[in-house]
Amino acid sequence: MLSKPKVILWLHMKRVIGTLICEDHVNVLLAANQLELLMNSITEHYGSDVEMSAKLVNEKPEELHMLLDRFLPCGHLQFLSESDVKKELAELAILLHKQT
Repeated sequence: MLSKPKVILWLHMKRVIGTLICEDHVNVLLAANQLELLMNSITEHYGSDVEMSAKLVNEKPEELHMLLDRFLPCGHLQFLSESDVKKELAELAILLHKQT
C-alpha cells in the first residue's frame, strides 16, 4: 500500500480523528473537503456524543460502511456540495429506517 508516495490527510473533530490516505497525484483540496464533509456527516448521523457514537458504530458497522460508500464510492473522491450531502444523508436515513 505504501510502496508509492502517498498524501495523508487527517482531521480532528470533536475527539474523533478521520484520515484519508491518497495517491500523491490527488487533488488535495478536494480530498480535504471530502474528509471534512465525511466527518461532519458522521457526526450528524451518529450525534456529537463521541462515546455513544463509538458504541453505535461498533454495534452497527454497516451504517458506517454505507456512509463511506456514499461519500467515497469505491474509495474514489467525488465533488459534493452541502445540498448533495444533505440529500445523501436523507436517502441513507430512509434506507436505514427501512432495514429496521
